[in-house]
Amino acid sequence: LVAGSSGVVLGRAAAVVLASRPHSLHVRLDGPIKRRLAWAMAHENLDAETCKRRAAETDRARELFVKRLFRVDPTDVKLYHLVVDPTVIGVDTTVELLALAARSLTV
Repeated sequence: LVAGSSGVVLGRAAAVVLASRPHSLHVRLDGPIKRRLAWAMAHENLDAETCKRRAAETDRARELFVKRLFRVDPTDVKLYHLVVDPTVIGVDTTVELLALAARSLTV
C-alpha cells in the first residue's frame, strides 16, 4: 500500500493516520445502538445482554484509543468522506456504495 497499490485499511484510526494520503477514502460505518444490537444478535447468535456488554466495551475502548493516541474524536464527521449506516441500507448495499465511492474518488 505504501508503494501505491490499492487496498483497504480497516481500523478506528485509519482516517487519522491516512488523513494526508491522497486518494484515500475515509469511511465510518455506524448506526444507532439499538439497530446495531439487533444486527449482532441476529448475525452473531448472541443474547441481548452479551451484545450490550460487548458493544459498550468495544465502543468505549475504540473511542478512548483514538482520543488518547491521536487526540481526536473518532465520531467527528469531518474525519470522513462518507458515513454509512449499514443497519438501514444493509450490508450488500453498503459494499456497493463503498465500491462506487472508491471508484469515484478524485481527492
